[in-house]
Amino acid sequence: MLALNKISFANKILYLANLILCIGIIIYFSLPKKELVISRKRGEIKLNAINLPPSKPYSYYSNLIGSRYLFVPLVEEEVKEKVVQQSLPNLPVISAPPPPPPQSPPPDIPLKIPLEKRVGNLRLIGVVFDESSGTAIIQDGNKAHQYFLKRGDYIQGVKIDEVFEDKVILKDGDEIVELRM
Repeated sequence: MLALNKISFANKILYLANLILCIGIIIYFSLPKKELVISRKRGEIKLNAINLPPSKPYSYYSNLIGSRYLFVPLVEEEVKEKVVQQSLPNLPVISAPPPPPPQSPPPDIPLKIPLEKRVGNLRLIGVVFDESSGTAIIQDGNKAHQYFLKRGDYIQGVKIDEVFEDKVILKDGDEIVELRM
């Protein structure tokens, strides 16, 4: 703040006059000149209200807001159409064929797991021979279950191809695995 006790009297007067002049200039230029009417009645100063044009209903403005051309001035429709036609040149219409339909994803091809990994939990624990054929006793390590299988039987989708005294041959397609005791 300005310390007024250190300023001379003449400078205080000039300071106040300058302040009043600035406020007057601000008021003079901020009010419209045509509508500013000062009338004195019984010592009162009154300013007439500024006459604004009558407002239009809300639907008029909401339609304008919802239109595509937001930056066109709010003018009569005929003038608006001319402005829009002048601002948008007649561009040629380019038609393109529709995009191709999306391709269906390839069918899920099951991964071929090697036969050795598929039967890795199987263990040959015994073979029993009778007069015509042999029976293999195979234990599934995951299920802790034993199976009695003959030639041509299946375990975990794998065929028992041959049964010998000390081994069993498992076959799946062209893959072959031996289980030994």
